[in-house]
Amino acid sequence: MTPSVTTQSSSPASPASAGATLSDLIVQSLARHSSSEAFVAGDRRLTYAQVRDQVPSKP
Repeated sequence: MTPSVTTQSSSPASPASAGATLSDLIVQSLARHSSSEAFVAGDRRLTYAQVRDQVPSKP
């Protein structure tokens, strides 16, 4: 017997995200949660702000 998969239908973009690229949304999220930890690998920890600083900005 295989496990069932439940999917949710995607809703249309809200006015706040209309016209935004995926990159825009990710960078906004990185800024919004800047002080929280984004990645932990052993004793190495990166906050969302540190990750944001590693992402190239748009020209």
